[in-house]
Amino acid sequence: QAQDGENSGYVNAFEADSAVWSYLFHDYRDPPRIVKLILSGDTVIGDIRWKMIKIMYEDDFTKSLVRTDGKKVIVRSYPGEYNGYLPDEEVIIYDFSLNTGDSVLISYQPYKPGYHYEPSYKEEITGIDSIVLNDGQKHKRIKFGRQHIEDSSIEGIGCVLRYNSHLFFMLQPVPTGDTMIGPTFVCCEVDGELLYLSPLFSDCDIFVGNERIEPEDLKIIADNGVLRVVYYEAGRFDVSLYNMQGMLVKQQNDNSGEVVMQLSNLAKGIYIVYITSGNKTYSQKIYMN
Repeated sequence: QAQDGENSGYVNAFEADSAVWSYLFHDYRDPPRIVKLILSGDTVIGDIRWKMIKIMYEDDFTKSLVRTDGKKVIVRSYPGEYNGYLPDEEVIIYDFSLNTGDSVLISYQPYKPGYHYEPSYKEEITGIDSIVLNDGQKHKRIKFGRQHIEDSSIEGIGCVLRYNSHLFFMLQPVPTGDTMIGPTFVCCEVDGELLYLSPLFSDCDIFVGNERIEPEDLKIIADNGVLRVVYYEAGRFDVSLYNMQGMLVKQQNDNSGEVVMQLSNLAKGIYIVYITSGNKTYSQKIYMN
């Protein structure tokens, strides 16, 4: 969808006929999982037209609503749809007319009896620039800091960095509590075409485990039925191996320096290695031949 006065090739996912945002949710106890926000269809409420968002999580989904008003992105709950996270009122989650020094909404949690939410708060915008997306157009990027981690939002997509990357932060379908690390933005596809892929990932695969960013001192080597992990700087670390169906097939905890795991009894194919050290988890696909 083109914006007024801008190149006709400019794509805004919030205004498209269809769009998909993919996120990776990490859990300390379970393998990471993909959550998808799917924009498809629209509806009219009180003479205002809204786009419908489905939040796909495992085999379940909830519905929400989103619309744009100039440079603003507004969300609200779908009438009659209760998922414990969405406000009944309209909330501006992105405003790309803002500039450096302005305050940007970072977290919004509506009060609901019986639920414990973090309070809503804002942070100051630390920088403004632009980035060229796969539509070939420049999109405004707003930078801000959150808990000493720089984050950013891109016009036409939303928040895209690794930590706390809530595209629609109050639309997140699972709580981010003590056992969760995430969500991590993977990619945004609009009308079947890739608009933006996080540099942390090699592709917009529906399965997890293809992250590319890891510590330089972490080495994961798989060859001839043997998995070797070298990670001397981590102190103690755990190694878990999952198959492509998400089942745990091998695990060795409380390692130090280097660990060798015999995998010759496993079937040939692709597996996912997870390395956990403290509250950090890294993953990599391997092929067992």
